[in-house]
Amino acid sequence: MSGSPIKKKKSKKSTEKMQPPRQIPRRKKKLPQNFENKRIFNSLIKTSLMLIVLAALTLIIAIPHDRYYDYQERDVQGIEDRLGFALESGEANRLLPFGTNFLLRIGTDKVSVLNVAGGIEYSFKAQIANPRVLYNNNKAFLYDQFGHYYCLLDVNGVVFERQSESPIEGAAQSSTGKLALILSPLKTRGSLLVLSSEGEEMFEWISKRSLESGYIINTAFDTEDRFIDVSLMNTDGAEVRPVIKRFSLSPDSLGEELRTVQPNINHPLPLLCYPRPGRLWLSDGCSIYEYDMETEQITVLYNFSVIRSMVAYNGGVAVIAMTPASNSQQLFLLHGGVNDCDIAIDLSDQVITPISNEEYLAVGDGNQIILVNRGEFRMSKVITLDDAVVRIGMDRSGNLLGITSSYVIRLDN
Repeated sequence: MSGSPIKKKKSKKSTEKMQPPRQIPRRKKKLPQNFENKRIFNSLIKTSLMLIVLAALTLIIAIPHDRYYDYQERDVQGIEDRLGFALESGEANRLLPFGTNFLLRIGTDKVSVLNVAGGIEYSFKAQIANPRVLYNNNKAFLYDQFGHYYCLLDVNGVVFERQSESPIEGAAQSSTGKLALILSPLKTRGSLLVLSSEGEEMFEWISKRSLESGYIINTAFDTEDRFIDVSLMNTDGAEVRPVIKRFSLSPDSLGEELRTVQPNINHPLPLLCYPRPGRLWLSDGCSIYEYDMETEQITVLYNFSVIRSMVAYNGGVAVIAMTPASNSQQLFLLHGGVNDCDIAIDLSDQVITPISNEEYLAVGDGNQIILVNRGEFRMSKVITLDDAVVRIGMDRSGNLLGITSSYVIRLDN
Protein backbone atom coordinates (compact mmCIF):
# COMPACT_ATOMS: atom_id res chain seq x y z
CA MET A 1 0.00 0.00 0.00
CA SER A 2 1.21 3.58 -0.65
CA GLY A 3 0.46 6.91 1.04
CA SER A 4 1.84 9.35 3.58
CA PRO A 5 2.79 7.96 6.99
CA ILE A 6 0.45 8.82 9.82
CA LYS A 7 2.02 11.42 12.14
CA LYS A 8 1.46 10.98 15.83
CA LYS A 9 0.53 13.99 17.94
CA LYS A 10 3.28 15.25 20.15
CA SER A 11 2.65 14.14 23.69
CA LYS A 12 3.34 16.23 26.75
CA LYS A 13 5.29 13.32 28.12
CA SER A 14 7.37 12.90 24.97
CA THR A 15 10.51 13.96 26.82
CA GLU A 16 9.92 11.44 29.55
CA LYS A 17 11.61 8.09 29.51
CA MET A 18 9.46 5.35 27.93
CA GLN A 19 8.16 2.71 30.23
CA PRO A 20 9.23 -0.90 29.65
CA PRO A 21 6.77 -3.14 27.79
CA ARG A 22 5.67 -4.92 30.94
CA GLN A 23 4.03 -1.68 32.19
CA ILE A 24 1.84 -1.16 29.08
CA PRO A 25 -1.07 -3.35 30.28
CA ARG A 26 -1.63 -0.83 33.12
CA ARG A 27 -3.07 1.63 30.54
CA LYS A 28 -5.44 -0.96 29.01
CA LYS A 29 -8.19 -0.13 31.47
CA LYS A 30 -8.41 3.45 30.21
CA LEU A 31 -9.14 2.57 26.51
CA PRO A 32 -10.47 -1.00 26.44
CA GLN A 33 -12.87 -0.51 23.49
CA ASN A 34 -10.32 1.25 21.23
CA PHE A 35 -7.75 -1.41 21.90
CA GLU A 36 -10.22 -4.20 21.09
CA ASN A 37 -11.25 -2.48 17.81
CA LYS A 38 -7.61 -2.14 16.76
CA ARG A 39 -6.97 -5.80 17.57
CA ILE A 40 -9.93 -6.92 15.44
CA PHE A 41 -8.91 -4.58 12.59
CA ASN A 42 -5.36 -5.95 12.58
CA SER A 43 -6.64 -9.53 12.54
CA LEU A 44 -8.87 -8.76 9.56
CA ILE A 45 -5.96 -7.20 7.70
CA LYS A 46 -3.78 -10.28 8.32
CA THR A 47 -6.57 -12.65 7.24
CA SER A 48 -7.23 -10.66 4.04
CA LEU A 49 -3.54 -10.70 3.14
CA MET A 50 -3.37 -14.46 3.68
CA LEU A 51 -6.41 -15.00 1.44
CA ILE A 52 -4.87 -12.84 -1.30
CA VAL A 53 -1.64 -14.84 -1.16
CA LEU A 54 -3.52 -18.17 -1.28
CA ALA A 55 -5.60 -16.98 -4.22
CA ALA A 56 -2.48 -15.95 -6.11
CA LEU A 57 -0.84 -19.32 -5.46
CA THR A 58 -3.96 -21.13 -6.62
CA LEU A 59 -4.03 -19.09 -9.83
CA ILE A 60 -0.37 -19.83 -10.53
CA ILE A 61 -0.92 -23.56 -10.05
CA ALA A 62 -4.05 -23.56 -12.23
CA ILE A 63 -2.37 -21.86 -15.19
CA PRO A 64 -0.94 -24.50 -17.57
CA HIS A 65 2.81 -24.27 -17.96
CA ASP A 66 2.61 -25.09 -21.67
CA ARG A 67 -0.02 -25.77 -24.28
CA TYR A 68 -0.44 -29.34 -23.05
CA TYR A 69 -2.54 -29.06 -19.91
CA ASP A 70 -1.91 -30.82 -16.62
CA TYR A 71 -4.32 -33.71 -16.95
CA GLN A 72 -5.77 -35.76 -14.16
CA GLU A 73 -3.75 -38.97 -14.27
CA ARG A 74 -4.71 -42.35 -12.91
CA ASP A 75 -2.70 -45.56 -13.01
CA VAL A 76 -4.62 -48.82 -13.17
CA GLN A 77 -2.63 -51.92 -12.34
CA GLY A 78 -4.34 -55.10 -13.54
CA ILE A 79 -7.96 -55.98 -12.87
CA GLU A 80 -7.87 -56.72 -9.16
CA ASP A 81 -11.02 -55.43 -7.41
CA ARG A 82 -12.43 -54.20 -10.74
CA LEU A 83 -15.02 -55.41 -13.18
CA GLY A 84 -13.30 -57.35 -15.93
CA PHE A 85 -11.62 -60.62 -16.75
CA ALA A 86 -8.30 -61.97 -17.99
CA LEU A 87 -7.75 -62.99 -21.62
CA GLU A 88 -5.74 -65.73 -23.23
CA SER A 89 -3.13 -64.91 -25.84
CA GLY A 90 -4.75 -63.66 -29.07
CA GLU A 91 -8.27 -63.57 -27.60
CA ALA A 92 -8.41 -59.75 -27.62
CA ASN A 93 -8.43 -59.76 -31.43
CA ARG A 94 -11.81 -61.53 -31.36
CA LEU A 95 -13.49 -59.06 -28.98
CA LEU A 96 -15.38 -55.87 -29.80
CA PRO A 97 -16.85 -53.48 -27.17
CA PHE A 98 -20.64 -53.29 -27.00
CA GLY A 99 -21.08 -50.17 -24.89
CA THR A 100 -19.38 -50.49 -21.49
CA ASN A 101 -21.26 -53.46 -20.03
CA PHE A 102 -21.06 -55.98 -22.86
CA LEU A 103 -18.71 -57.31 -25.53
CA LEU A 104 -19.01 -59.18 -28.81
CA ARG A 105 -16.84 -62.26 -29.19
CA ILE A 106 -16.47 -63.33 -32.82
CA GLY A 107 -15.85 -67.05 -33.27
CA THR A 108 -15.33 -69.09 -36.42
CA ASP A 109 -19.03 -69.79 -36.83
CA LYS A 110 -20.64 -68.17 -33.78
CA VAL A 111 -21.04 -64.72 -32.21
CA SER A 112 -21.44 -64.44 -28.44
CA VAL A 113 -22.50 -61.45 -26.38
CA LEU A 114 -20.53 -61.36 -23.12
CA ASN A 115 -21.06 -59.36 -19.96
CA VAL A 116 -18.21 -57.46 -18.36
CA ALA A 117 -17.42 -60.42 -16.11
CA GLY A 118 -16.89 -62.68 -19.14
CA GLY A 119 -20.15 -64.58 -18.87
CA ILE A 120 -22.18 -65.38 -22.00
CA GLU A 121 -25.49 -63.51 -22.27
CA TYR A 122 -26.52 -65.13 -25.56
CA SER A 123 -25.00 -66.57 -28.76
CA PHE A 124 -26.05 -67.04 -32.38
CA LYS A 125 -24.59 -68.65 -35.47
CA ALA A 126 -22.79 -66.42 -37.96
CA GLN A 127 -19.64 -66.67 -40.03
CA ILE A 128 -17.77 -63.34 -39.96
CA ALA A 129 -14.21 -63.05 -41.24
CA ASN A 130 -13.67 -59.28 -40.91
CA PRO A 131 -16.02 -57.97 -38.20
CA ARG A 132 -16.89 -54.29 -38.04
CA VAL A 133 -19.38 -52.69 -35.66
CA LEU A 134 -21.29 -49.40 -35.36
CA TYR A 135 -23.10 -48.28 -32.20
CA ASN A 136 -26.25 -46.25 -31.64
CA ASN A 137 -28.73 -46.07 -28.74
CA ASN A 138 -27.55 -49.24 -26.96
CA LYS A 139 -27.62 -51.22 -30.19
CA ALA A 140 -24.77 -52.63 -32.25
CA PHE A 141 -24.76 -52.98 -36.04
CA LEU A 142 -22.36 -55.80 -36.87
CA TYR A 143 -21.26 -56.58 -40.42
CA ASP A 144 -18.63 -58.63 -42.25
CA GLN A 145 -16.47 -56.30 -44.33
CA PHE A 146 -15.86 -57.86 -47.78
CA GLY A 147 -18.45 -60.47 -46.84
CA HIS A 148 -22.26 -60.58 -47.04
CA TYR A 149 -23.54 -60.93 -43.47
CA TYR A 150 -24.91 -58.09 -41.32
CA CYS A 151 -27.17 -57.85 -38.26
CA LEU A 152 -28.46 -55.49 -35.59
CA LEU A 153 -28.14 -56.50 -31.92
CA ASP A 154 -29.34 -55.24 -28.57
CA VAL A 155 -28.65 -56.56 -25.07
CA ASN A 156 -31.50 -59.08 -25.34
CA GLY A 157 -30.79 -60.66 -28.72
CA VAL A 158 -30.71 -60.28 -32.49
CA VAL A 159 -33.05 -57.54 -33.76
CA PHE A 160 -32.59 -58.54 -37.42
CA GLU A 161 -30.00 -60.24 -39.62
CA ARG A 162 -29.56 -60.28 -43.40
CA GLN A 163 -27.32 -61.43 -46.23
CA SER A 164 -26.45 -58.84 -48.87
CA GLU A 165 -26.39 -59.81 -52.54
CA SER A 166 -22.97 -58.20 -53.05
CA PRO A 167 -19.91 -57.91 -50.80
CA ILE A 168 -20.03 -55.14 -48.18
CA GLU A 169 -17.26 -52.56 -48.58
CA GLY A 170 -18.30 -50.27 -45.72
CA ALA A 171 -21.21 -48.89 -43.70
CA ALA A 172 -22.50 -45.77 -41.97
CA GLN A 173 -25.23 -45.09 -39.42
CA SER A 174 -27.37 -42.02 -38.75
CA SER A 175 -28.29 -40.54 -35.38
CA THR A 176 -31.78 -42.08 -35.64
CA GLY A 177 -30.51 -45.56 -36.54
CA LYS A 178 -30.78 -45.51 -40.33
CA LEU A 179 -28.10 -47.59 -42.02
CA ALA A 180 -26.18 -47.31 -45.27
CA LEU A 181 -24.19 -50.14 -46.84
CA ILE A 182 -21.60 -49.61 -49.56
CA LEU A 183 -21.78 -52.69 -51.76
CA SER A 184 -19.75 -53.82 -54.78
CA PRO A 185 -22.04 -55.46 -57.37
CA LEU A 186 -20.38 -56.86 -60.48
CA LYS A 187 -20.08 -54.59 -63.54
CA THR A 188 -20.76 -51.44 -61.46
CA ARG A 189 -18.72 -48.90 -59.56
CA GLY A 190 -20.48 -49.75 -56.35
CA SER A 191 -23.94 -49.28 -54.93
CA LEU A 192 -25.45 -47.55 -51.90
CA LEU A 193 -28.14 -49.47 -50.01
CA VAL A 194 -30.01 -47.41 -47.38
CA LEU A 195 -31.96 -49.26 -44.68
CA SER A 196 -34.40 -48.15 -42.01
CA SER A 197 -33.60 -48.66 -38.33
CA GLU A 198 -35.66 -51.87 -38.56
CA GLY A 199 -33.55 -53.21 -41.42
CA GLU A 200 -36.05 -52.59 -44.22
CA GLU A 201 -34.72 -51.38 -47.56
CA MET A 202 -35.46 -47.70 -48.22
CA PHE A 203 -33.68 -47.24 -51.54
CA GLU A 204 -30.59 -48.35 -53.50
CA TRP A 205 -28.48 -46.30 -55.86
CA ILE A 206 -26.03 -47.93 -58.29
CA SER A 207 -23.01 -46.01 -59.52
CA LYS A 208 -22.32 -46.56 -63.21
CA ARG A 209 -19.70 -45.23 -65.60
CA SER A 210 -20.13 -41.51 -66.32
CA LEU A 211 -18.24 -38.24 -65.94
CA GLU A 212 -20.49 -37.32 -62.97
CA SER A 213 -20.01 -40.59 -61.12
CA GLY A 214 -17.23 -42.85 -59.92
CA TYR A 215 -16.26 -45.56 -57.46
CA ILE A 216 -18.00 -45.21 -54.08
CA ILE A 217 -15.43 -44.79 -51.31
CA ASN A 218 -17.44 -43.43 -48.36
CA THR A 219 -20.81 -42.09 -47.22
CA ALA A 220 -22.23 -40.04 -44.33
CA PHE A 221 -25.68 -39.05 -43.05
CA ASP A 222 -26.26 -35.40 -42.19
CA THR A 223 -26.93 -34.52 -38.55
CA GLU A 224 -30.68 -34.05 -39.07
CA ASP A 225 -31.32 -37.15 -41.22
CA ARG A 226 -32.54 -35.11 -44.19
CA PHE A 227 -30.11 -36.54 -46.73
CA ILE A 228 -27.06 -38.74 -47.22
CA ASP A 229 -23.84 -37.74 -48.99
CA VAL A 230 -21.68 -40.10 -51.02
CA SER A 231 -18.01 -39.58 -51.86
CA LEU A 232 -16.91 -41.04 -55.20
CA MET A 233 -13.61 -41.30 -57.06
CA ASN A 234 -13.80 -40.62 -60.80
CA THR A 235 -10.96 -42.13 -62.87
CA ASP A 236 -12.34 -41.50 -66.38
CA GLY A 237 -10.30 -38.37 -67.10
CA ALA A 238 -6.61 -37.59 -67.20
CA GLU A 239 -6.60 -37.10 -63.41
CA VAL A 240 -8.39 -38.74 -60.51
CA ARG A 241 -11.16 -36.37 -59.45
CA PRO A 242 -13.57 -36.47 -56.50
CA VAL A 243 -17.35 -36.34 -56.90
CA ILE A 244 -19.86 -35.72 -54.09
CA LYS A 245 -23.49 -36.76 -54.56
CA ARG A 246 -26.37 -35.97 -52.23
CA PHE A 247 -29.57 -38.06 -51.96
CA SER A 248 -32.80 -37.18 -50.19
CA LEU A 249 -34.13 -39.07 -47.17
CA SER A 250 -37.46 -37.20 -47.11
CA PRO A 251 -40.51 -39.49 -47.54
CA ASP A 252 -41.85 -37.45 -50.46
CA SER A 253 -38.54 -37.55 -52.39
CA LEU A 254 -36.83 -40.64 -50.98
CA GLY A 255 -33.68 -41.57 -52.89
CA GLU A 256 -33.87 -38.57 -55.23
CA GLU A 257 -30.49 -37.17 -56.27
CA LEU A 258 -30.43 -33.60 -54.97
CA ARG A 259 -27.10 -32.39 -56.32
CA THR A 260 -23.69 -33.37 -57.65
CA VAL A 261 -20.52 -31.50 -56.73
CA GLN A 262 -17.20 -31.91 -58.55
CA PRO A 263 -14.55 -30.07 -56.51
CA ASN A 264 -11.44 -28.79 -58.25
CA ILE A 265 -9.24 -31.19 -56.26
CA ASN A 266 -6.92 -33.83 -57.70
CA HIS A 267 -7.42 -36.35 -54.90
CA PRO A 268 -10.32 -38.53 -53.70
CA LEU A 269 -12.04 -37.52 -50.45
CA PRO A 270 -12.33 -40.65 -48.30
CA LEU A 271 -13.00 -38.88 -44.97
CA LEU A 272 -16.45 -37.36 -44.36
CA CYS A 273 -18.20 -36.06 -41.27
CA TYR A 274 -20.73 -33.45 -40.12
CA PRO A 275 -19.54 -31.26 -37.23
CA ARG A 276 -22.85 -29.34 -37.18
CA PRO A 277 -25.99 -28.93 -39.30
CA GLY A 278 -25.41 -27.63 -42.81
CA ARG A 279 -21.65 -28.17 -42.74
CA LEU A 280 -19.93 -31.12 -44.38
CA TRP A 281 -16.21 -31.61 -43.76
CA LEU A 282 -14.16 -33.68 -46.21
CA SER A 283 -10.52 -34.70 -46.34
CA ASP A 284 -8.12 -36.16 -48.87
CA GLY A 285 -5.71 -37.24 -46.13
CA CYS A 286 -3.71 -33.98 -46.11
CA SER A 287 -6.19 -31.10 -46.23
CA ILE A 288 -9.60 -30.56 -44.66
CA TYR A 289 -12.33 -28.90 -46.72
CA GLU A 290 -15.74 -27.56 -45.77
CA TYR A 291 -18.76 -27.72 -48.07
CA ASP A 292 -21.36 -25.03 -47.42
CA MET A 293 -24.81 -26.22 -48.51
CA GLU A 294 -26.22 -22.72 -48.92
CA THR A 295 -23.46 -21.29 -51.12
CA GLU A 296 -22.43 -24.67 -52.58
CA GLN A 297 -18.81 -23.61 -52.09
CA ILE A 298 -15.92 -25.79 -50.95
CA THR A 299 -13.14 -24.04 -49.04
CA VAL A 300 -9.85 -25.24 -47.55
CA LEU A 301 -9.88 -25.06 -43.74
CA TYR A 302 -6.64 -26.76 -42.67
CA ASN A 303 -3.50 -28.32 -44.12
CA PHE A 304 -1.57 -31.15 -42.46
CA SER A 305 1.22 -33.50 -43.47
CA VAL A 306 -0.96 -36.57 -42.82
CA ILE A 307 -4.52 -36.91 -41.51
CA ARG A 308 -5.32 -40.28 -40.01
CA SER A 309 -8.92 -39.84 -38.84
CA MET A 310 -11.78 -37.33 -38.47
CA VAL A 311 -14.60 -37.81 -35.96
CA ALA A 312 -17.42 -35.33 -35.33
CA TYR A 313 -17.39 -34.16 -31.72
CA ASN A 314 -18.82 -31.27 -29.69
CA GLY A 315 -19.85 -29.11 -32.65
CA GLY A 316 -16.47 -29.63 -34.30
CA VAL A 317 -14.19 -32.41 -35.45
CA ALA A 318 -11.58 -34.41 -33.54
CA VAL A 319 -8.65 -35.01 -35.85
CA ILE A 320 -5.59 -37.20 -35.46
CA ALA A 321 -2.91 -35.80 -37.74
CA MET A 322 0.70 -34.72 -38.14
CA THR A 323 1.91 -31.22 -38.92
CA PRO A 324 5.19 -30.36 -40.69
CA ALA A 325 6.56 -29.15 -37.34
CA SER A 326 5.58 -32.20 -35.28
CA ASN A 327 7.54 -35.41 -34.85
CA SER A 328 4.52 -37.47 -33.85
CA GLN A 329 0.79 -37.77 -34.33
CA GLN A 330 -1.35 -35.30 -32.42
CA LEU A 331 -4.99 -34.94 -31.41
CA PHE A 332 -6.67 -31.69 -32.47
CA LEU A 333 -10.16 -30.36 -31.73
CA LEU A 334 -11.12 -28.23 -34.72
CA HIS A 335 -14.09 -25.88 -35.14
CA GLY A 336 -13.06 -23.95 -38.24
CA GLY A 337 -11.01 -21.31 -36.43
CA VAL A 338 -7.57 -20.19 -37.55
CA ASN A 339 -6.03 -20.83 -34.10
CA ASP A 340 -7.51 -24.30 -33.55
CA CYS A 341 -4.20 -25.99 -34.32
CA ASP A 342 -2.35 -24.06 -31.60
CA ILE A 343 -3.44 -26.58 -28.96
CA ALA A 344 -3.01 -30.34 -29.36
CA ILE A 345 -2.19 -33.52 -27.46
CA ASP A 346 0.92 -35.44 -28.47
CA LEU A 347 0.27 -39.09 -29.31
CA SER A 348 2.40 -42.11 -30.12
CA ASP A 349 2.31 -44.24 -33.25
CA GLN A 350 0.05 -46.75 -31.45
CA VAL A 351 -3.08 -44.57 -31.38
CA ILE A 352 -6.46 -46.05 -32.34
CA THR A 353 -9.39 -44.22 -33.95
CA PRO A 354 -11.28 -42.07 -31.39
CA ILE A 355 -14.88 -42.68 -30.37
CA SER A 356 -17.21 -39.87 -29.29
CA ASN A 357 -20.64 -38.89 -28.05
CA GLU A 358 -22.19 -35.55 -27.15
CA GLU A 359 -20.08 -35.05 -24.00
CA TYR A 360 -16.96 -37.17 -24.26
CA LEU A 361 -14.20 -38.21 -26.63
CA ALA A 362 -12.00 -41.23 -25.91
CA VAL A 363 -8.71 -42.15 -27.57
CA GLY A 364 -6.61 -45.24 -26.99
CA ASP A 365 -2.87 -44.57 -27.27
CA GLY A 366 -0.42 -47.32 -26.38
CA ASN A 367 -1.20 -48.32 -22.80
CA GLN A 368 -3.17 -45.14 -22.12
CA ILE A 369 -6.75 -43.99 -22.61
CA ILE A 370 -7.32 -40.25 -23.00
CA LEU A 371 -10.82 -39.07 -22.04
CA VAL A 372 -11.78 -35.53 -23.11
CA ASN A 373 -14.75 -33.93 -21.34
CA ARG A 374 -17.00 -31.38 -23.14
CA GLY A 375 -14.44 -30.54 -25.78
CA GLU A 376 -11.94 -29.04 -23.32
CA PHE A 377 -8.38 -30.37 -23.20
CA ARG A 378 -8.00 -28.83 -19.73
CA MET A 379 -10.77 -31.20 -18.55
CA SER A 380 -9.06 -34.27 -19.95
CA LYS A 381 -8.23 -37.38 -17.98
CA VAL A 382 -5.41 -39.80 -18.80
CA ILE A 383 -5.76 -43.37 -17.55
CA THR A 384 -2.63 -45.51 -17.71
CA LEU A 385 -3.02 -49.28 -17.90
CA ASP A 386 -0.25 -51.84 -17.55
CA ASP A 387 -0.90 -53.29 -21.01
CA ALA A 388 -1.46 -52.09 -24.57
CA VAL A 389 -5.01 -50.88 -25.34
CA VAL A 390 -6.54 -52.73 -28.31
CA ARG A 391 -10.10 -51.31 -28.36
CA ILE A 392 -12.28 -49.11 -26.18
CA GLY A 393 -15.99 -48.66 -25.56
CA MET A 394 -17.67 -45.66 -23.93
CA ASP A 395 -21.11 -44.64 -22.67
CA ARG A 396 -22.77 -41.22 -22.36
CA SER A 397 -21.40 -40.72 -18.83
CA GLY A 398 -17.80 -41.18 -19.90
CA ASN A 399 -17.45 -44.64 -18.39
CA LEU A 400 -15.04 -46.80 -20.37
CA LEU A 401 -14.58 -50.42 -21.33
CA GLY A 402 -10.98 -51.18 -22.19
CA ILE A 403 -9.82 -54.23 -24.10
CA THR A 404 -6.08 -54.77 -23.71
CA SER A 405 -3.95 -57.59 -25.05
CA SER A 406 -4.30 -59.52 -21.77
CA TYR A 407 -7.53 -58.43 -20.04
CA VAL A 408 -10.88 -56.61 -20.26
CA ILE A 409 -11.57 -53.89 -17.70
CA ARG A 410 -14.45 -51.56 -16.86
CA LEU A 411 -13.32 -48.03 -15.87
CA ASP A 412 -15.87 -45.77 -14.21
CA ASN A 413 -15.50 -42.04 -14.89
